[in-house]
Amino acid sequence: MRDISTQGLYLTVKTDEPLEPGTKLDFSLTLPIEATGGIEVKVRVGGKAVRIDRCAEAEINHSHVGIAAVIETYNLICSEPSGF
Repeated sequence: MRDISTQGLYLTVKTDEPLEPGTKLDFSLTLPIEATGGIEVKVRVGGKAVRIDRCAEAEINHSHVGIAAVIETYNLICSEPSGF
């Protein structure tokens, strides 16, 4: 993942599936403790792709793409104390 905000994100993925703008996305991610004040937070994200980019890796391997996506839903999966 390259960028993330409360409204959207940009990530690169390796996929054999063709992706187009409007493709629905559903995945989980862990926010770093540096961004959450010492607590590891796991989030389930739902959204849709708004832009698909060919990555530099695509020149060698056509399966890498960049995805700019809007976040439509997110749910907390769990959080764990970092041991402080």
